[in-house]
Amino acid sequence: MLKQSPIIYFDERLHKYTDNMGNTYTSTTTVISKYYDEFETDKVAQACERIGRNPTHPKYVKYKGRTAEEIKLSWKVIKDVSLVNGNKKHDYLEDTVKRATKYRTIEGTDLIQDRLFTIEDIENNTFGELEIEWFVSSGISFRYPSIYQTILTLHLAGYKFYAELGVYNVELLISGKIDLVAIKDKEFIIIDWKTNKDDIQFESGYFEKDIEGRTTTIFIPTNKHMHYPLHFLADSTGVHYNLQVSGYAWLLEQFGYINLGNIIYQIRENDNEVEKVDKIKLFDYKAQSELMFRHHFASRSLKKQLNLFM
Repeated sequence: MLKQSPIIYFDERLHKYTDNMGNTYTSTTTVISKYYDEFETDKVAQACERIGRNPTHPKYVKYKGRTAEEIKLSWKVIKDVSLVNGNKKHDYLEDTVKRATKYRTIEGTDLIQDRLFTIEDIENNTFGELEIEWFVSSGISFRYPSIYQTILTLHLAGYKFYAELGVYNVELLISGKIDLVAIKDKEFIIIDWKTNKDDIQFESGYFEKDIEGRTTTIFIPTNKHMHYPLHFLADSTGVHYNLQVSGYAWLLEQFGYINLGNIIYQIRENDNEVEKVDKIKLFDYKAQSELMFRHHFASRSLKKQLNLFM
């Protein structure tokens, strides 16, 4: 008797994945966040305030007379503006691709808004592929010609495209949602886009900012690493993205598909508000992603067992 596949649901507001069998899944991005330290805003802002009281410090002028609260507020303003701009770009691409996708109602049911469509829906012909003719006429070729050309090239090579495809693993209770996946027979390529402002780096560190808060080209390495068992990886944006996309690929491979590689496009504006698109080379981190997923699940299971005795 074949084991019934779960129906996965995604609550976007809570960023929460569940299924019709009562399971709760951890998102891939949430799992990754458990393996690095978040930016310690209060601690760093207080350190900057102290710098502003020390005339001998090389960054004294930058923080002179500023309190930790004022410094945090300036960071928040920059972050909020970047977030709004980034969301607009990501939403434009997401909406354009989704509008070009044929969605069909599952036979005998209504389309459920929070339903996460998965590879089984593609195989059962209940999840629509991207309509390339509509996509070609959408205007995306003028705004993002490099992304458009990649999709068109893969289309001519026989690939079909699916937006917002859900991937999951019932054993490890991990789930995620892919921006766009190209599939041909049993082979696939993941296409993802990121909208962070700074260059994606594969070593830990940050770009120095000038006295006006603008990002410079000066990169300050910090030599920080991810947490065990990923302690051999640098704690960097590039590594985080590698783990995310490779994690999606590993989840999809569990259904018998073969990953041929993945593509990330970084869409951003410089300080002069000139938009640019960079194609980012990724590494195959599927083995590292599986290691992370299994360690997370083991830790989660152990925590549940300990709670039973408390």
